[in-house]
Amino acid sequence: MQIKRKNDTPLSSSRGVKMSFTKLLSIVSVIITIGLQSSTLASEKSAELMKQNLDFIGSIFEASYAPKDWKKHYAKWSIEESIADLKNQITPQTTTKDYQRLLSQFFYSAKDYHVGFSFISSEKASLPFTVKKAGNQFIIVYIDREKLPNSSFPFNIGDELVSFDGKPTQEVVDLLVKSSGDNVKSTDESLATLFLTNRRGTKAQWVPKGSVKIEILPKGTEQKKSFQLAWNYTPERIQDPVFENYRIQPNPLKDLSLKTFSMNAQPKSLNHLMDQQMIFPEAVEINKSLAATPNPYGLGVKKSFLPDLGPILWQNEDSKFYHAYIYKNEKNKLIGMVRIASYSTEISAHEAIVQFAALINHLEKSTEALVIDQVNNPGGSVFYLYALASMLTEQPLYTPLHRMTLTQKQIQETYDLLDQLKGKSTEEMIKDIGGPTSTVSGYPVDYNMIQFAKNYAQFIINEWEKGKTITDPYYIFGVDQINPSRIANYTKPILILTNELDFSGGDFFPTIMQDNKRAKILGTRTAGAGGYVLQVSYPNIFGLSSFSYTGSIAERIDKNPIENLGVTPDIEVPFTVKDLQGQYIDYKKRVNEEVQKLLQ
Repeated sequence: MQIKRKNDTPLSSSRGVKMSFTKLLSIVSVIITIGLQSSTLASEKSAELMKQNLDFIGSIFEASYAPKDWKKHYAKWSIEESIADLKNQITPQTTTKDYQRLLSQFFYSAKDYHVGFSFISSEKASLPFTVKKAGNQFIIVYIDREKLPNSSFPFNIGDELVSFDGKPTQEVVDLLVKSSGDNVKSTDESLATLFLTNRRGTKAQWVPKGSVKIEILPKGTEQKKSFQLAWNYTPERIQDPVFENYRIQPNPLKDLSLKTFSMNAQPKSLNHLMDQQMIFPEAVEINKSLAATPNPYGLGVKKSFLPDLGPILWQNEDSKFYHAYIYKNEKNKLIGMVRIASYSTEISAHEAIVQFAALINHLEKSTEALVIDQVNNPGGSVFYLYALASMLTEQPLYTPLHRMTLTQKQIQETYDLLDQLKGKSTEEMIKDIGGPTSTVSGYPVDYNMIQFAKNYAQFIINEWEKGKTITDPYYIFGVDQINPSRIANYTKPILILTNELDFSGGDFFPTIMQDNKRAKILGTRTAGAGGYVLQVSYPNIFGLSSFSYTGSIAERIDKNPIENLGVTPDIEVPFTVKDLQGQYIDYKKRVNEEVQKLLQ
């Protein structure tokens, strides 16, 4: 169509349509106005939907988040205030990515390493090296040489990363810490150093692309060198939803009973119900984001970054689940070393326990003390942890108490389970609970366990009938002490190595061993994820794949919680710059000194 304006005269087209220029402008204006109104309404609708979703998440926390009273005391944090603050930040201009970052702020604000989350996102970026902080320096501790051969990256493990993207490295790490909560400083910084070179949209992080300039100070020199690296970037493929298609309800929670609604797929068998998980939910995501080749600084890796502690005389086969060896110290004493990478298994729990028992029996006969490497341990199954601990003692070990949240669904299932156990012999009940191997995640099911299970179930019901939605302190499934194993026992001194990246089960194992005075703890304090974890997944249009929270809050023998406080080692030994640059020589020396003291 050709249009010419002259004193508002009719305009002609090849189709013979006549229209004044003024009328045309009027129609165009109406179309634009309708479009803008539609866009504004859609934006207002998206903002309202975001606020409703926040209310929904907040309601789940109100119903089932066990440490909420502790958080008010410890961190002056409340669910209601945190949700209200975030709702005030939502505007019609808030995008889905913006909202995901707001959601992440809520999860992080709880100062709880069990409160994890994952968004559906394909966006990610990484650089093929890892740094670790010691003192005020950030030292390169791992380089993926398949991607960065010496010929293209003329730097080495032990060199210092001075600046990153034009800023001092500490400043960038501080920004990463700030964007991911403010919990335990040492743990937050260690996590941030992992995220420094690995970013993921699944964690609502800002994902960089293009290149980044870094400055490195090679070990033993005084001249910094600049270098440019390209991010290995994968773009986002999933577009934001169109909110015009979604209906806003006046009150989406009006007909929802939070006590009867559970986002957790509760287990139907007693075996599964008993197998409570105490694990750091972020561990899988973190390990995904690290380099593809084995990185000893990941969480739960079979062989950690710690060096051999002395000349090795015997070593467990590589095909076995546990990394372990026997070495000779400077006093010619034979010392065992076992790596407990996590309290989860890639093989069956039964097979893992069989292997651990054989290992412990060998070490009991062949060594005079045992070192357990538990650094960077993300946790796992409660009863698998109990099974391992049972083989490291000849006396019962008392377990932490837990205050546990209750819902009607849990009560119904507890009644169902009690009904399943009625009228059965002990042998039949053991088979029902433990299956063919008569264990729960490797922990033996026997007459005592059956009685514990019954007592626990009755306790849960009694607490609910008293009107409680969080119990008085009680033992997980009634197991108040871990009896020594019938198949293996280590009876000699034990030294456990911990650090700030030990979470959940990684907090509980040293807690149990320290509280029962069965072992000495060396290293730095653990993260302090103090309870079992519950997982939530529900249909939504904001890309929230799942989130998790703490369903119990545990207390130690001295009545202090594990949550936020973690385990303080008996012997405080942080890593030094010299350790990171020299195969942990000082750390190794200190470990051997403390082992020798245990033998005196």
